[in-house]
Formats: sequence, structure tokens, C-alpha cells
Amino acid sequence: MPSPNRVRQIAQYEATHTLCKTVTASVSLTAADSGKLICCDLVAPGADTTLTLPTPQVGLTYRVVVWKDDDGSDDLLVATHASTSLFKGGVIHADTNADNVSVQAGFSSEDTWTFQDAEVGTDVTFVCDGTHWYTTGVVMSQDAPACA
Repeated sequence: MPSPNRVRQIAQYEATHTLCKTVTASVSLTAADSGKLICCDLVAPGADTTLTLPTPQVGLTYRVVVWKDDDGSDDLLVATHASTSLFKGGVIHADTNADNVSVQAGFSSEDTWTFQDAEVGTDVTFVCDGTHWYTTGVVMSQDAPACA
């Protein structure tokens, strides 16, 4: 039987495990999905996949990764719940054909990220301050992402 201290350590360790949510089509994320690894399978959609973030709440965090793609022309879009909730920050575009560049949200009206033909290795995190979403990560693709 483990000591009470060891039981607490085990509980804390288990609480930090990230659960995965596999996405194969457009979906609205919920507050309950916060902290989960959002694994995007872009093979089957046949159309763009849109992830809509929930109503802003302090501390909501989503890590979005592309773990499977078909090298087709399907885009991954991440949108805020409302146009008054904007993106701050930016991503590194790891261009599979040329040089890497930084792409930033201008923070004037940017409420949708478009990751054109996102490929395996795309890894972007969104963190909410209660009003807006802070963005950081790497986008693997031939076409530069855009925030509008």
C-alpha cells in the first residue's frame, strides 16, 4: 500500500496526462476539451476542416497537431467563437519547398487562422486570457498560413 504522500504524487502525475481528441471533420471545441491534444486526421475530409474555439474563458488551452494528411488541398482552419475574440501572436511557417518565415496575427480583426494544406508536423497551441487567444507553433506546408 503506497503512503498518502505517494498517493498524492500519483494523482498529480495522472492529472497532468494529456488526453487526445481525434478530429476527422469540422468540430466546435468545448471547455471540456481544454488541455487535450487535438489530433487532426486530414485524410478523409474531402473539404476544409474547421476547429471552432469555445467562448473565451481564462486558461483554456488547446494544442492542435496534424498527425495524418493526404497531401491533398484540404485546409485546416481555426476560428474563434465570435469576431470580438481575436488572435494574438503568430506561428512559424516551415515551408516544405523553401525558406521558413514568421506569420503573425495583426490583432485588428483576426479571428480565423487558415493553415493551407497543413501537413504532418503542424503543431499549434492556443491559450485564452479570457478575451483573446494567444497563438504559437509551427505550421508545415507548402503554402504560408494566414490570419484574417
